[in-house]
Amino acid sequence: MKRALSTLSVVLLILLVLSSGLSVFFYLDGVDVKRRYNHLLNELKDVALSIDLLIDYGNGTLVWHNKTLLPIGSSLLNATLKVSRSVEYISSDMGVFVKGIDDVGTKVVQKGHYWIWWRFDKEKGEWMIGERSADRYVIERGDVFAWLYEDTSNYPNMRKPTESR
Repeated sequence: MKRALSTLSVVLLILLVLSSGLSVFFYLDGVDVKRRYNHLLNELKDVALSIDLLIDYGNGTLVWHNKTLLPIGSSLLNATLKVSRSVEYISSDMGVFVKGIDDVGTKVVQKGHYWIWWRFDKEKGEWMIGERSADRYVIERGDVFAWLYEDTSNYPNMRKPTESR
């Protein structure tokens, strides 16, 4: 009986040492992964930037795409194309006119509703309606944008994007 308890104690001690060793290994591996990830992010700062982009489908569905990485020099249209399943637009000399995002505005249509983009002005602390077409607006690091499928018959008194992320 004592021999069985002694053997069980040795087995439990070995399991304890092995599990402790595995815990230390995985902890150190996690630390190394985090270090390499942060190093990669620092290198990306020279060629990429991060933005936040809200898509408000006009039916209560709001989807935030936070910390979206894009190459420096990208436009708002590039960002929209990256985060959406589909974007339909018309090109002209004045820039693009976005008709649909993820089939809203093309297959799901509401009379008088159009896609309008907004930019959050950090200095003023408020949402500003887009100043130009989405393909001509070059994004900057930390920009926050929103696309709203909105009833434009109330222009300029239209609904502004929500702040919650």
